[in-house]
Amino acid sequence: MLKRILFWHFVNRFLFGWTLVRERGIQYCRSAEVQVFAQPRTFRCPNCKEMINDSMNVCRFCAVSIDPDVAALVAERQFKTNQACNDASFLRIAAIAMFVFLGVSLIPLVTLAYWGFIVTFVVVVVMLIRWQIKLAI
Repeated sequence: MLKRILFWHFVNRFLFGWTLVRERGIQYCRSAEVQVFAQPRTFRCPNCKEMINDSMNVCRFCAVSIDPDVAALVAERQFKTNQACNDASFLRIAAIAMFVFLGVSLIPLVTLAYWGFIVTFVVVVVMLIRWQIKLAI
């Protein structure tokens, strides 16, 4: 049962951008773009290049004043960049797994690895198309 839940969580999160949320005993799907807990977004200070969050009015490292509108815009771009890097990392891991399945499928009498290669190939193609569409701004 747990394996099935983890599998569908993987499919929903990485292929469709949904995550499973459990709140007050009720489990439902929500978009990954909406956060359950508002986490402060971070960006680099334009003066000292240290990472600060977008709710700060003054950099705690160099005491330069920060414009809240610019901070929100830069923090949003930093969040999208971080998310794109995370998705690319998952894509890379899935592609490596695909080639491992391909190598194992060349061993005689291991036919299950061939199906693993086919499944990971489809997943990698879908993730790659999703990643390209998501970043084609």
